[in-house]
Amino acid sequence: MEGDVSYRPTEDHAAAVSRDLFVARLRRARTWRAAFFLCLAMGLLLAFLDWTDGFGGLRLAMTFLVGFGLGIAVHAVVWSLCFLALPRRARRLFREMRVRRGPSHWRWDAEGFEIATPNGSAVYLWDEVLRGAEGRRAFILFVSEAVPYFLPREALTAEQERSFRAAMRAGLAGRG
Repeated sequence: MEGDVSYRPTEDHAAAVSRDLFVARLRRARTWRAAFFLCLAMGLLLAFLDWTDGFGGLRLAMTFLVGFGLGIAVHAVVWSLCFLALPRRARRLFREMRVRRGPSHWRWDAEGFEIATPNGSAVYLWDEVLRGAEGRRAFILFVSEAVPYFLPREALTAEQERSFRAAMRAGLAGRG
């Protein structure tokens, strides 16, 4: 279950990880709870406006459903546009941050993981990781909500990927 890997991050890694990170954040219950309440508020607002105009119960229910549906449609359009725009934005941000262009070295075991770059290194125990996500193109580890670490699958061999997955799952067992 121990392993290590060295790789040099690229713009393509940043683009792929940005989408994986977006999908990981969409999977949180907190995201869906906020979206539900915004849709609910939109439906209630439209129903309230019809109620003040003196319409009856059936019309109020239909207006509520239309408002709720509009809220869902707005979320779907905005999230889709964000998902499509992410790779371009991630590539631009990667080019602007020279710090991220250096080689990265990851080492992991059953206790935790270590990341070393030309600018410094960090060691985390699995207990310090809030949660982990396995995206299509990368493993994402959240040590805080603002700063996730990612390890591109492209940089790993099949054996290293199995080793990292096993260490991450064992370390994060019992978490959401």
